[in-house]
Amino acid sequence: MSDMGDFWRDIKEHKAEKKQNNYTQNKRSLENNGVKFIEKPNGHFIILDSEEKPTHDFWATTGLIIERKTKRRSRGIRNLLRFVKSNRE
Repeated sequence: MSDMGDFWRDIKEHKAEKKQNNYTQNKRSLENNGVKFIEKPNGHFIILDSEEKPTHDFWATTGLIIERKTKRRSRGIRNLLRFVKSNRE
C-alpha cells in the first residue's frame, strides 16, 4: 500500500516543481521581451500596453491567458508574446 502512496506523493511533488519552473521561465520570457507587467500573487501577471493600461491577464504557472476586452481565453507564453507584439504595432 505504501508504494501507491509514494507514487501519488511523487506525482504531487512533480506538479509543484513543474508549476514553479513554468512561473520562472515565463517571467524571464516576459522580462527578456520587454513586456511591461504587474506581478500579483499566485503567478498572476497583468500585462500592460505602452500606455500602462491592462490588456491581458496571464497566469504564469498554468499558461492561461485572458484578454480583458473580449474575455477570449488562450494558453501559452508564445501566444501571449504574439498578442503583445501585435498590440505594439
